Amino acid sequence: MAGIAVYVINLARRPDRLDAVGQRLAAAAVAFQRVDACDARACDPAELAQSVCGGPIGALGDGARACTASHFRAWRKLLDSAHSHALILEDDVEVDPALADVLADPSWLCADLVKVEKFNADRPSRLLLGRSIGFAPGGRELRPLLSRHTGSAGYIISRRGAEAALAHAGRVRVPVDHFLFNATVSEVSAAIAPAILVQPVVWQSIEVGGTTDIINARAQLPRWQRWRRSLVRAWHEVRLLPWQVALLLSGRGKVVTVQVSSQPG
Repeated sequence: MAGIAVYVINLARRPDRLDAVGQRLAAAAVAFQRVDACDARACDPAELAQSVCGGPIGALGDGARACTASHFRAWRKLLDSAHSHALILEDDVEVDPALADVLADPSWLCADLVKVEKFNADRPSRLLLGRSIGFAPGGRELRPLLSRHTGSAGYIISRRGAEAALAHAGRVRVPVDHFLFNATVSEVSAAIAPAILVQPVVWQSIEVGGTTDIINARAQLPRWQRWRRSLVRAWHEVRLLPWQVALLLSGRGKVVTVQVSSQPG
């Protein structure tokens, strides 16, 4: 079966973003295929219905639901192809020159979902990660992701991972990044057990194509509802705390600093 496909999710009304990310990928010698993003302004309600309107961390606006539907389209594209894995990119990413090396040979991929992105690239994140399970070409380490690290701008998913995610169509209750990378609120994330590449090879940047097209439903909420949502999210995080402490004490988990860097680390 063929190796790693590269899919860029892009709205038809944002050719500027496609051009910007295309230039960055070309500079890194990475070819890609465009995936037509689901547009919340004109999307079939049946496709939006792959995500329900609300879940454990609050209501989902049509923009967030369309974003999830767009990732569903990318997963289906992988299953319709001959590829074993796909790198899914949103169209506002910066690209490390090492990306082509990472994609050259899929044999290092021993997890069905690998986050290759750094969320909030302007500052380091301290994450609870498992013991090393391998290395990507070029020396970047692969570790199980044991704490929440959201963002869905760059990840590699296997055919099995895509099948597991697509099986939840109509039952996605959180934004797609939480669905994939937040086991405190997502059965799929807990079941797939994502890993993360240390250090990342892609990261989001508003300089690529401007600000997000996803309507910020949270900003439209009254202040008391925003506070309530924050408390609910904190509760879900705290529930995993005893397990995470046990991992640290046993040596099976380690707090690792993840940051944007052109060097493996």
